Amino acid sequence: MPNPCQPIIDKIRALEKQKSELNGSNEFPGVPPGLIPPSPIDHHGPELEALNKQLLQEAMNLNACLLKGVSPVPMVMSVKSISCRNANDPGPFESDEPYVLVYVLNLPSLANPALPSPKVVLVGPLSGVDAKETHPAPANILWGINGAPATIPNPDDIILLVAMLENDNAPPASVRTAVEVAMGPILALNLTSIGNRAEFVARLSNGMQGAIQTAVKLGLPDPDDQIGTVQELRISRLDVAKAFHFGNTTLDLTFKGDDSHFKVNFQLKRP
Repeated sequence: MPNPCQPIIDKIRALEKQKSELNGSNEFPGVPPGLIPPSPIDHHGPELEALNKQLLQEAMNLNACLLKGVSPVPMVMSVKSISCRNANDPGPFESDEPYVLVYVLNLPSLANPALPSPKVVLVGPLSGVDAKETHPAPANILWGINGAPATIPNPDDIILLVAMLENDNAPPASVRTAVEVAMGPILALNLTSIGNRAEFVARLSNGMQGAIQTAVKLGLPDPDDQIGTVQELRISRLDVAKAFHFGNTTLDLTFKGDDSHFKVNFQLKRP
């Protein structure tokens, strides 16, 4: 089935090509680019500004188009890869072993026992991760919450809380279990704030943060290091629309701490 937004996509590509050609144009024909003297006048300024305005407008048109005609179809959300910019254990004889914990909650399940219960998913640990490397994540499914593709009627109903850790002595599977068990009473204690999504997510995030700090002590005397703090991976209606029309879309979260810098790449796709 042809994408109804394709004409807008084609127009954006044409505008981007014009912009690229304009940026790469040589105002001094016959003179090698490295020898072109700096010019105090930007001859292309007005043209570039006009192109940027057109690109912005067409991007808005594309988003509006993508949000139309989206049918509920099964989708899968997974961690696709983990990138390391700065390692937690730098040096020639030691590499990082990062892993990700994701708390997955489907709000309608709180009123419908037939739906899958909240859970914590462990992704990793990866081995031999050094600075400036990207490693594919092992097979995992965050959504559907039961491990199978599922529709996303309302993205606001899905809460994904993500934590990045670096494995030292704690067994990651045991850390996952401890956090999942702890999140049960944390969820129950904070149900009174469920009407305010932002507050509810903040309370769950703080609770998960504390649960992780307790769980990593399973690795005493050398507990696992948490990189940064718990973050929400927020799926928007536009993300769902992009996955519907294009087959997949990606989202990123960045975690920094203890001189470490990691990026977790997620993919939402139609199977």
